Amino acid sequence: MALTDTPVTITAKSASDASISDTCLVTVSLTSPKYGLKLVHNAAGTGTFDASEATTAVPDLTADKRYKINSFFGEQGGTAPTGNFNSSGGFVDTTFFYVDHLFSGNFKISARVKFVKTPSTNSTSKGIFIGGITPAPDSEIPGTLSKVGGIHFRTSGGSGGTPYAVRSAVSKETEQASVAGLNHAVGKEDEYIFEVVRTTDGYTTSLKVSKTGEELATAAVPYADGRVVVADTPVFAGFALMAVEAEISQIKVWEDDFSGDPVFHSPDSTPRPVPVAAVKIGIQGENALPEGSGTAEAPQTLIKRLGDVQTAGIQLKPVVSPAYADELGVDYYLASSPFTNDSTITVNQTTGLVNVAGPGTATIQMISRDTATPEAYLTIIVTPDYVPVGDFTVTAAKDSIVVDLEEITLSTDIPETVTDPVVVWTTSDSATVVFVEGESTPATVTGPSAKIKGLKAGSATITATATTTAGDGTKTAKTATKTIAVEEMGSNTIFSWSASEDTTFALSAPVYISPEGTILSDISGMTAGQDYFTLVGRDSGITATKDGIVLAAKRFNIGTAYNDNGKEGGTSQATTEIANVSDGQFNFSRKVKITIQYSAYTGSKPAYLYINNNTASGGKSVLGSASAKTYTPVATGGLHEYILDPADFSNHESLSRAFIQLRAQSDTSITITGITIEYATE
Repeated sequence: MALTDTPVTITAKSASDASISDTCLVTVSLTSPKYGLKLVHNAAGTGTFDASEATTAVPDLTADKRYKINSFFGEQGGTAPTGNFNSSGGFVDTTFFYVDHLFSGNFKISARVKFVKTPSTNSTSKGIFIGGITPAPDSEIPGTLSKVGGIHFRTSGGSGGTPYAVRSAVSKETEQASVAGLNHAVGKEDEYIFEVVRTTDGYTTSLKVSKTGEELATAAVPYADGRVVVADTPVFAGFALMAVEAEISQIKVWEDDFSGDPVFHSPDSTPRPVPVAAVKIGIQGENALPEGSGTAEAPQTLIKRLGDVQTAGIQLKPVVSPAYADELGVDYYLASSPFTNDSTITVNQTTGLVNVAGPGTATIQMISRDTATPEAYLTIIVTPDYVPVGDFTVTAAKDSIVVDLEEITLSTDIPETVTDPVVVWTTSDSATVVFVEGESTPATVTGPSAKIKGLKAGSATITATATTTAGDGTKTAKTATKTIAVEEMGSNTIFSWSASEDTTFALSAPVYISPEGTILSDISGMTAGQDYFTLVGRDSGITATKDGIVLAAKRFNIGTAYNDNGKEGGTSQATTEIANVSDGQFNFSRKVKITIQYSAYTGSKPAYLYINNNTASGGKSVLGSASAKTYTPVATGGLHEYILDPADFSNHESLSRAFIQLRAQSDTSITITGITIEYATE
């Protein structure tokens, strides 16, 4: 029988006479908790509190057996949610909710946790910590300089830029919030089960689905040199809340070998409902989803031949996220205006079976039965069994390339509805332009696209021949061409700027500079990356004077537009992979040398040179962690040279549209007097 405090009715019946029976009500409960709970508030700027100053009453359980804990949202000391946990200030404006006992050995804590309210400005330092918390120095309660080991449920930050994440957190002596191990994107509105275990080997952190107990992620965090929350460090088991309000329930804490009843337990709670966050449309029997975002603006797309679907139809299936949502049901409809649907395609509202009577196009709208009614769209195109290739064109990002420097990809605009086109690519002059396939450079290639590079100055015509074959063997062939010019590289210097009386400017708006370092007031008719490069501040207050550019905990970009989602002229700097690829003005397809000259430096942290990265996170760059390069300046000034070799990057193709960022970390300042970017000589 499950350990619970919910009464259970037991019925006994006679084996020989079913009319004879009796019932009784039984409640099975855990033993009384060995320890109690405590609630402590630690306000900013006042250090740690003793118990008489900081301790307050633990709130009563709600009707559904939950503790609702509020961390400084007006009710408990101040109206602004300023709480955080960081390397410089420790715990600030923090509410500690914990079992009132110091565990000096093994312990395990498990609980359901859900955000009720989060601040309007989220950050990686705001949220909930779950695990072991030391008393503050010279105190018997947690406080500003408490150390921790466990899980941080954060209100911002995560893999791939997701807004909410959980991470393992183990404090160091000199760094309050060292994170390692568990790193998992989560939903702000969702409830989870968190579990933290400390043994002599280290911490084990786990994230589980509240509704089912299914494990979403787990990580082992071993002890390391300098970490203070080790196996025998006395800690409280509980929670630290920073600028959030949360529901915490079904708390269970064990010690020693974790056998027997927990030393603390709160009543079991019923999982919160799980709403549907998103839906997409899948196809029965196919693992991959049809391509497309699934929105009304960009529906998923499915192309089928009539002979493959006319008899059995197309069976749609919902792909619900999260998969453990309470409501998994959906309904299917033919989408209304602005979509138009051919009468040859219909869909069953309940089952999602698409019936096909002939070629045509229709867009299906699938709507979740969840109260939030998320929806997805799928455009189905049914073609005749054979669609021959027609006239098409060859496209390329540019019409000219530099000898031995650039590799560009050519493609065609042949519609996806064409039946199995085979495209063969040839070059009119293989001594001038060749194809690239891995390490080889053949004179002809086959495939939907072709990569080329130039061997010497001149030009060559690239021909694409596309052929389709009907069922009776009849072939249809069409050709298209593209002429590519190949130019000599010229000077090795790509960009050069140095501080002078003539180069004074503020980076509060885009600044355009010629490759030779001249400020340009008008770029009309000019080409970015050739006639000029764009400089833009990623922080306010950056100015270039005759003495240089002073970066005091600030950063700026060279070679990227001041844009919004990849569109020059927008209002914010792009920080996504899209901008890294499409907006960069430098071509780093070949090895380059970047030289940074500086006259002064203060601080203890290294300076940063970023490649195709607008943030401090590798997850925001197509180059990942390789996008961040550090160097350690000296106080009296000097120069730093960095050789950028495309071979060192797994996604080196993005370097053909590159930009750089120069950054000084917090508490550091560097005065940059010159920047030179040039192709490295072999």
